[in-house]
Amino acid sequence: MAKEKRNLMLEDVLEKSKHEKNKCTNCNDCCIDEKDYLITPIDILNIKNYFNLDAEYLINTYFNIDVGHFSKVPILTLKTLKEDESCIFNRMSLCLLDEQNPKICNLKSFDVKFSKSKNVLYINKDSNCLTKNKNIFLKNWLSKFDNIDELEKIWNEIYLSLFLFHKKLLSKINDIDELNIYYNLIFYKIYIEENGKTNLEIMKNRKKELESLMNYLKEEFKI
Repeated sequence: MAKEKRNLMLEDVLEKSKHEKNKCTNCNDCCIDEKDYLITPIDILNIKNYFNLDAEYLINTYFNIDVGHFSKVPILTLKTLKEDESCIFNRMSLCLLDEQNPKICNLKSFDVKFSKSKNVLYINKDSNCLTKNKNIFLKNWLSKFDNIDELEKIWNEIYLSLFLFHKKLLSKINDIDELNIYYNLIFYKIYIEENGKTNLEIMKNRKKELESLMNYLKEEFKI
């Protein structure tokens, strides 16, 4: 019998087992054919710190680099294994990232919907991750991410600023070499540059650096 779906608001009190912590059941559902998973700079920081790897090496080895079709912002997606298109970090139904897997993986168990009042609703899918009587607050489900609310806020502000800026900038750049230089620079500042000790400090400084770069280019290209 299919598990009854429930609508979850971020602050909803769920009726059963709301204090019980869920665990991965190694069902593999969130690891197969997910080549379009978008990876944030926060994910890169968490994974880099977990493996103690250089960010540039990590990205070149495990992620695909592209530009968002609509946003024109540099993006990263997970590489997949050729045999079954499973995530490159998936080995025998176990995630090599352990507790540092990207946020998007942890949202696989939810569909995001909007209510008539435009509030965000998180609707449970029929998933082994959310087994019967093991529903919890969404915030608890994502609690493994350090400073998740503030970090996400900073990244969302960066992304929106770049999206709005690119709509104006890209109409001014006609030279392909000049465009490549710009994208290499912006990619470095979003995903690789380290100018702080903590993830929060790094993201705050990246935002400042990108704002300075955008202001400079606005003057340079008369935007």
